[in-house]
Formats: sequence, structure tokens, C-alpha cells
Amino acid sequence: MTVTEHPAGYPLRRPLIADLPGIHRLLADHDTALIGYPDVTEDDVRDLFTMPGFDPAADGWLATDPGGGVVGFAWASRRGTSADVDIEFYTHPGGEPSLASCLLTLVEQRGAEIGRELGHANVRTLTGCYRSALDEAALLAERGYTVATTFHRMSVDLPAALPDPPVPSGVRVLVCGADEELLRAVHGVKEISFRGHFGTVPQTYEEWHDHYAARSGTDWSQVWLAELDDEPAGMLMATDSFVETDNAGYVHNLGVHPRARGRGVAKLLLRTAFAEMARRGRTGALLGVDTGNSTGALGLYESVGMRPTLEIDVWRKTISLT
Repeated sequence: MTVTEHPAGYPLRRPLIADLPGIHRLLADHDTALIGYPDVTEDDVRDLFTMPGFDPAADGWLATDPGGGVVGFAWASRRGTSADVDIEFYTHPGGEPSLASCLLTLVEQRGAEIGRELGHANVRTLTGCYRSALDEAALLAERGYTVATTFHRMSVDLPAALPDPPVPSGVRVLVCGADEELLRAVHGVKEISFRGHFGTVPQTYEEWHDHYAARSGTDWSQVWLAELDDEPAGMLMATDSFVETDNAGYVHNLGVHPRARGRGVAKLLLRTAFAEMARRGRTGALLGVDTGNSTGALGLYESVGMRPTLEIDVWRKTISLT
């Protein structure tokens, strides 16, 4: 299927900032049909448009119905200079089935273009799919995708008042805020602690900082650095990504330096973040965990009262460019 072939009556064009409300309604309807509630805000969509490295004029597509309503949306985004390309495609529940196939073709073609631009012989296209999205999963399987790993959304209810946890001797927990020295230490711990994890691509400090500075949910006062014997040992970044939809804080990243593992640093950072979320009036905390994680993260989160509430499979396909 070429970029000009698409279902009759559903013209395709590039998305614009002015389309944000329509795209958000589409994604909210899509989520509600699959999991019973919207899992996205309009700010989440805006974050995509402002994400470094994403160009809607080259990387995005919008499908509309005869009345101009948004019925399809798809995008591709590079991960640094790696051979991994994130893709997503959405259609309205109950809509034209062939539209999803068309949008998947478009983002795969763009993924291949990105790979060639970066000089790769192959690209790996990756997309997240709710476990309940049976039609999307069937399409992906038909197109040669397989499940590479599964992420579980985990949650815990927070009381109205939650004290800060005791800090062991030899440990310090610091709030980063706008302190560049602390943020650079956080970035360093993140890079080494996630090395080798699924989907991880190395980032410079500037790439990491610019990415999160452009996101609406980022709050540097919810980034913590743990030091053990005056050396960076752990980091936690929490965001406001789920405040609007769930009144919940979100643990976006939690990493512990290999030399500090088994010392209770991760649990201390989690409980510190939970206490701050409770002070801010959050009634819960959420995070996503790769259940294939070899560091025992699932057990850690369960030990602080978190429980799995949603499964998202990551489907992957290798596309040869030769």
C-alpha cells in the first residue's frame, strides 16, 4: 500500500496544532472503548507535537470523515540515533477497519525512511497495545509483529497524610529543582541504572533535559537524588501526567546505581515520593513496569503496596532496509 492508497471517504493530511481537540477526542474514545476510561489528556497530545525530534509535517497523519471529524491519527518518532522507531496508530471505535491498516502502513514507511536517514540497515518499529485491544493485536500479528515485552500499570492508594520515611545513616535524599549539578547527577544514575533495559537508548544530559523540559507534566521539584556515602546512588522522577485523569502522582523513572542495589535506596525514594504526592493532595500513585525487568522491580513495587491494574503489550517488528 502506498501513501496515496487509503479508504474512500477518509482523506489523509498532516496534523496541525489546531487539530489537538479533535485528536484528543479520538484518543479518549479509543481508550474508553478498550479500557473503560480516557487514558490521555489534551496536554499529552500537545507534548507529542513539541517533543524534540518529532515533526508533524513529516512524522504524523490525520484521517477525517466527510464532516471533517478526526477518525484516525498516526505518528512515528525516532529514538535518538538508534534503530528503534516508536509508532502509534489510532482509529475511531467501530470505524472503517481498513483505515487502521492504512495508518500502520504509513508509519512503517516513515519508520523505514527514518532508518535510512540515520544510516541503518534495519529498523525496529515498536508500538504499545492494550491487552484488551484484540483487533489491533490481530492486525499487528498479521503484519509480522510479535510481543517483545509487557508493561504493567501499577497503582497504590495514598492516605491524606503520609510522613516522610526515615533516612538511614550515610544516605541523603535531595530535591533537585532547577539545580543543574543535581540534575546532571540524576541523569548519570538514570543512564547507568537503565543500561541494557528494554527500549533504552543512551541520551546526553542535554537531550534528556530538553525532552522533559518540553513536557507539560514535568516538575523538577519532583525529581530526587539519593546519595549513599556522598556518592550518587539513586534517582526518582515523578510527573503530573496523571493528575488530571486520576488525581495521581506518576513515578516516571526510578533507578539505582548497581553499586547501591540491595541497600533499600529504591524503596526509600518511592516512599519519599509517595509522601510528597500525598502532601500535594494526590489520592494515588501510578507507575509502569516492564515485567521482563531482570532487577526484580515488580516485587519492589508490590512490597510498597502497589498492585497491577492494566497490561500494555509492546509489539515489535524488524524491517530490512536493504
